[in-house]
Amino acid sequence: MLIAKHKLRLLSGITIICGAVALWSLNDNRKNDTNTTKASKQDDIDFFVTDAKINTFSASGELEQQATSPKIEHFKQRRSSTIEKPFITQFKNQQVSATITSQNATVNDVTELVNFNQQVVAITFKDTVKNIQLKTPQLQFDRKKSTLSTEQDVEFTDTFGNITTARGMHSDIGLKTIHLKSNVKGTYNEK
Repeated sequence: MLIAKHKLRLLSGITIICGAVALWSLNDNRKNDTNTTKASKQDDIDFFVTDAKINTFSASGELEQQATSPKIEHFKQRRSSTIEKPFITQFKNQQVSATITSQNATVNDVTELVNFNQQVVAITFKDTVKNIQLKTPQLQFDRKKSTLSTEQDVEFTDTFGNITTARGMHSDIGLKTIHLKSNVKGTYNEK
């Protein structure tokens, strides 16, 4: 009889505990924050780099491109990176052939598009002398096609001080062939 009473107490204790857990889960008044957690994960930084300096080299080992930035943040969920004050330098035959700077940029890992934003300046060089300078508030660099484009206002200044302005442009990375889209104006100096 002593064993039967012990089993009865154990069974009643388990029943009370199970009932309490079931009652607690039914009356749980906590806010469900599953959506909030998912949304914040989109903005979670996967990694960041400070004082970044990234070099790319050709198959023969020559420096092709150098990118520097005070801070790069990568977001794995968005598959993109943000770059503060990027300074990109392109090299050809061990000499600087072009530079691009801006206040910030976004790099999409999937499309390989780089969007430079705010005070964008692109400069091409010919024999270490500044050849063409492009200024615009926004510039998109397609890394797959090696093209530059924007729908914003652009201003080109050449070696002689001639200035051409337009609304929107599309160009190769070296600014050798430039397609200006609309509202093209120019000021040319006699030399």
